[in-house]
Amino acid sequence: MSKTLEELAQIEVSQLLTKQGSKFDPKDPSSKALGFLKDTGQYEVAVSSGRKVGIITVRSLLGVDQPQNTKIESIWDQVGEAQMEDPILVISDIMLTNNVRALPVISNDTIIGIISQTRIIEEMSKVSVLKEFKSRDILRSSPITMKPEEGIAQARRIMLDKGISHIPIVENGKIKGLVTAEHIVHNFITPSSKTTRGDRAGAKVSRFPGQV
Repeated sequence: MSKTLEELAQIEVSQLLTKQGSKFDPKDPSSKALGFLKDTGQYEVAVSSGRKVGIITVRSLLGVDQPQNTKIESIWDQVGEAQMEDPILVISDIMLTNNVRALPVISNDTIIGIISQTRIIEEMSKVSVLKEFKSRDILRSSPITMKPEEGIAQARRIMLDKGISHIPIVENGKIKGLVTAEHIVHNFITPSSKTTRGDRAGAKVSRFPGQV
């Protein structure tokens, strides 16, 4: 059933919560979060230590060379928190203001999950009035692109330097696919390796044609 924007704005976090069964501490190795994100297909995981809460994302792991020897505390972001009864309008504003994709959800001083942009966007797809908007109304003009023959290591460096997570792959003026931080982290960064496979010679962005 389609919703109105007003109805969407007042939905409580509890209705869009992604529950998190595992607990993560800033002192844990990044490899623990890497394994969880790969196994669950999630992009973010909440981290807590006492009253401090934060988020680690797939993109957080993009710059990690040795996950087993890198503590979560060196890459997590303390981004604030959401309560179960908070309306989505308020949470969306916090995310936009702080340029974050997700917030930890707290109940009785305990992390029970996250509220993410992905879940909010899924709910937005049910709002009939938004169907009037075209992709051209919100697209980013002149995005950074790469060619299929360029290396994964270069894609990784661009993402880290520019603070982005997706790069379109273009050949002869046509989009051939997309390489993402998730592709690189899950395929080229291993929990116990001293170097990332993405830096090895021969790893090309064309490995991921057509994937989104």
